[in-house]
Amino acid sequence: MNPMKKYLFLLFSFFYSHFLLAQAPSIIWDKTIGGNGQDLRPTMITTSDGGFVIVGQSPSDISGDKSEANKGGNDYWVVKLNSNGQKVWDKTIGGNGLEETPTITATSDGGLFIAGTSSSNISGDKSEANKGMRDYWVVKLNSNGQKVWDKTIGGNYSDIVSAIIATNDGGFAVAGSSNSSMGYDKSESSPANEYAYWIVRFNGSGQKLWDKTFAGSRYDIHNVDVAKSIITTSDGGFVIAGTSSSDISGDKSEARKGSDDYWVIKLNSNGQKVWDKTIGGSGADDVTSIITTTDGGFVVVGTSSSSISGDKTEASKGYQDYWIVKLNSNGQKVWDKTIGGSK
Repeated sequence: MNPMKKYLFLLFSFFYSHFLLAQAPSIIWDKTIGGNGQDLRPTMITTSDGGFVIVGQSPSDISGDKSEANKGGNDYWVVKLNSNGQKVWDKTIGGNGLEETPTITATSDGGLFIAGTSSSNISGDKSEANKGMRDYWVVKLNSNGQKVWDKTIGGNYSDIVSAIIATNDGGFAVAGSSNSSMGYDKSESSPANEYAYWIVRFNGSGQKLWDKTFAGSRYDIHNVDVAKSIITTSDGGFVIAGTSSSDISGDKSEARKGSDDYWVIKLNSNGQKVWDKTIGGSGADDVTSIITTTDGGFVVVGTSSSSISGDKTEASKGYQDYWIVKLNSNGQKVWDKTIGGSK
């Protein structure tokens, strides 16, 4: 068996009656999907037909489940599954360089928006030249996985995608981090050429509507602000969650609590900051994602090495734990929970 990493997807069925009896959930099916290389960083969404679409990065050539040749060092690899986990189609999308960190969201017309990071120039599926070392690269696919268009968005240095979210008007927004100066597609500089949040809003045709850079000031090489997750809000705005080591400065209104903190920013529909919150303990706290709650608030999850301190009310269980924080609609902390084992 090939020792290289594969995509492994497990679908669990949770029956509430069984849940009430504290019985274990049942595995309906599991699928291993891969080629002859290291197929990494998969992310998945559900589709309107009850199936799934997975996207990750792959250096594999035609082999295993991969039906199309590799185009560069790493490519986006998109796999459509039906509701039973059977492959419907797969697509390899890339240029002659590295395509990495792809994320995916469904479109209102049944297609897909894929956003990731690219170092490729015009080649393969990439129709526009790179702007810097690494750029945001967005690809629109139809429901059959055929490319409709692609857009390269970037500044003069390194721009790294973390997340994408569809908007109600048929467009989308991409969140990531950039150390590029003002120029090309970037309307604001990252301070001292260190990483800052970079949010780009697009219409449904891939045209940029606006972009915003959010950061604190840099005092040394360890001060970075890295956006990790983005969600839409009911008022047409956005909330971005990431990790920051900046103190009060620039767009950051609250002091640093530890070496790294959760940094959550609320934007209106035009990308203007409404509020920001710094949440952390005395150690290193690193955001993974944020979701909305039914009461209009938010839940942020990540990892933490902090003990009781700052916003952290429970002791660490091991070297690093899950740390979940509930915020209300104004960004005020409602509660926090530390979950972990002894390691």
